[in-house]
Amino acid sequence: MGTIYKNPSLVEVICELHWELTAVAMPAVGGIDPFFDVVRADLTPRLIAAGFPQSQELAPPQVPRQFLAWQPVVRFAPTADTWPKVQLGPGLLTVNMAGQPYTGWPDFQPSVASAVSALLESFPTPNRFLRLKSLQLKYINAFTDKHDFQTYAQFTSKYLGLRSVLPDRFIESIGTAADVIATNSQTRIPVVEPRDSHVVVQVAEAQINQAPGCVLQLSIEKSGATEHGLVMQWFENAHALARKTFLSLVKTELINLMQPEEKK
Repeated sequence: MGTIYKNPSLVEVICELHWELTAVAMPAVGGIDPFFDVVRADLTPRLIAAGFPQSQELAPPQVPRQFLAWQPVVRFAPTADTWPKVQLGPGLLTVNMAGQPYTGWPDFQPSVASAVSALLESFPTPNRFLRLKSLQLKYINAFTDKHDFQTYAQFTSKYLGLRSVLPDRFIESIGTAADVIATNSQTRIPVVEPRDSHVVVQVAEAQINQAPGCVLQLSIEKSGATEHGLVMQWFENAHALARKTFLSLVKTELINLMQPEEKK
């Protein structure tokens, strides 16, 4: 049935769909979504029927729409304090799940499928006008003293195998040791499957609930057009790859600190 963690690090899971916008003259602006208002009006009752009756505006109404390209402007949820949540913006749909109530992909996947289906049904002539440009599945993890975080250099070296990218001779010349150097990292790795996709691993030092910690964002990203009927299959494959990547990246000692157990 899958694995859950009694001492989890997961903060949020995000599924994102981006589609092409209509270019505008201003070079600093991403574009406009000519169908946004139509899609929002049709999507809202579909999401209410799917269990997302609560809506919240995320952008001031006076902000010109062309400055909100690929940014969420409205959020839908079962209630204000419950998850998952669906967000819509010009050229953007996301389905978000907080880490604490997340009980595994099989429980989250139906919400993603429902939101994607509602978008396809709401978009005018989607086969012609809904031109998907990218898909993303993101897992954001935060590690704190609950996971033996003492210092960023100690944690990333011991549990993630992260080392300084600076030459040894430089490190030696300034009289320090490699294992005390804090290295923020972003790595992009092309993969064979899913096709046209990359694994993106970002590791950074951060304040987590006003305490020092380490944030690990693991993303599977696809660039380029995707057939509408293949979107959910891509997310299924991306989830499998993300799980495999996470378990391959972190050390067994860290997994044990997270206290895994089989979901019943």
